[in-house]
Amino acid sequence: MTAKPRPRLISLQSFKTLWRALTLPDAKLKAEESASTLFRFFRSKHVVDLQLIFTFAVLPLLYYILIVLFVGLPSALHHVGAISAGDSLSELFTTLTPYMGPIVAACVGIIAWAYRSASTRLGVVDLFACEISTLCRVGTIFDLGEHYVGQYHTPPAEKNDVIVKQPAGSNSFVSQEEYFPVFDHNANDLQVLEATVVNHITEFYTFMKALRDSLRKLSGTELPQAGKPNSEEPRAKTEPDPWHASMSNVIYMLFLAYESGRKAVEDLIEFEPTAAENTIVILLTELKCYSFLHTHFAPDDVRDARLKLREKDYRQEVPALYGRVTSPHGDNEKDWIQANRTVSELARRYKETFGDEIAAAIPAMPGSSTPHIAHQEQVSLAR
Repeated sequence: MTAKPRPRLISLQSFKTLWRALTLPDAKLKAEESASTLFRFFRSKHVVDLQLIFTFAVLPLLYYILIVLFVGLPSALHHVGAISAGDSLSELFTTLTPYMGPIVAACVGIIAWAYRSASTRLGVVDLFACEISTLCRVGTIFDLGEHYVGQYHTPPAEKNDVIVKQPAGSNSFVSQEEYFPVFDHNANDLQVLEATVVNHITEFYTFMKALRDSLRKLSGTELPQAGKPNSEEPRAKTEPDPWHASMSNVIYMLFLAYESGRKAVEDLIEFEPTAAENTIVILLTELKCYSFLHTHFAPDDVRDARLKLREKDYRQEVPALYGRVTSPHGDNEKDWIQANRTVSELARRYKETFGDEIAAAIPAMPGSSTPHIAHQEQVSLAR
């Protein structure tokens, strides 16, 4: 492969790139453009305040330059012409500098500061987006939701008809690794982000740490006794034993962590194909936990009421996500391949949770009275 030639500092390509950064619709962005600091400076929702400062620096600068040129230039030219024709250019520059120099320097300084601050802030966004999405991806790769739900229904209790017991207070679960290096070393940088984004990020890490605490408690809980049922009836008011109670807490903490992680990823990642793919990966575990939890707690349990509030959102947001992924994307089709390859599993988890086909729940596209159904090529790609 031959490397593309680097564009010169000032060239037609440079102006074309700047124009694309200012005017190109989000749906037509390429992957490399979505990662560019220049493009993101003009488009990202995370730097709206810096964009405003940039605008208030550029507009007065342009206005002042025009005033100087149209008002001060005639008199300056007259003054220069009266002095010497040979040195007119240098004299013109010397005459205009006292008028333009300070304001130009101040505005350029503000513009440079705004761009540098935006670059730093976007770096913080990328760090947290990468760590959160990677942690959730690892959990989905190991299918933690399926694993813990399966363990709840079939505890690791029997070996040759002998109950294997863990002594109370056992510390067999030891997790001393540093799983959250970005959060641990960059938590102070969160103050530059919006409050809602900070809330979702903080919730994710808090629930993940609570999940680890729940696993430690589970490891010190005695396994079910012989002859005891492995799981209780749905919506029972009490757990059959402490081990099942601890395991249900583990599943609940995992669900809350993934839910917060999904919301954080949706806030942090703005390139739609990447955001969609990461959201699907998170939902695979989140829906598995939800399918267990929303029929698990008793109707008078406050957790049951809170879980019911989420059902409407899932029934709206998950089919809408499926519709976006499986719809045609024109020239950017390759950017959606990863999401397309995963979306069929999302449809299966959705049906497992709610008993409905996800395609039937896709909202109608604008200008259409029927739900959007992906064309055959897209569906085959998803499968």
